[in-house]
Amino acid sequence: MNLTEPLLILSTLLWTFSSCKKDHAPQPDAPPGTLQIISYSPTSAAKDSVITIIGTNFSTAPGGNTVTINNLPATVLSAQSNELTVKVPPHAGIGILHVQAGGQEASASTIFQYLYTVSTLAGDGQYGFKDGAGNIAEFNAPNGVGVDGAGNVYVTTIAGDGVAGYKDGVGTNTRFNYPAGIAIDRAGNIYVADAGNYRIRKLE
Repeated sequence: MNLTEPLLILSTLLWTFSSCKKDHAPQPDAPPGTLQIISYSPTSAAKDSVITIIGTNFSTAPGGNTVTINNLPATVLSAQSNELTVKVPPHAGIGILHVQAGGQEASASTIFQYLYTVSTLAGDGQYGFKDGAGNIAEFNAPNGVGVDGAGNVYVTTIAGDGVAGYKDGVGTNTRFNYPAGIAIDRAGNIYVADAGNYRIRKLE
């Protein structure tokens, strides 16, 4: 073997190593002035929780940044060029955290997971029938509620005398037989699926 063969092999190995090193080199940072989300935490949270977003080229004025989670606007509490703190909006669901600032847009690579807060609206946990506010009320196997445009939840007594039967009338001078669900229209009329009577009843 002459001297040129080892040199040829060595140069080939060096070229191969150099090529591999370039392929696995870390990606360069975004160009200066580019809006970028590097990370945020926590990535799962309940409503009104505070999220810290780390990145580049944010507006230093809170109002100069528009932050959305799953397309719902989040309140920006504080702003620095490399850090934002925002408040999680209610019902944010599962989706993308997105920032707009200075005519640029950036999306986080990690999906946000909304954590729902569970609380008891009404009922004392006892099987029974009692009108009242909050945990004063008692229910007998409630299985359907309705909500109107004002946010009122219908699950307490607005009609019916508590006795199974069928009777049209006003207020408690009415009877239902296993009402299974309700719905409210835009005018505030309430529709009851009166399962045991095989009827749809209207309250107005």
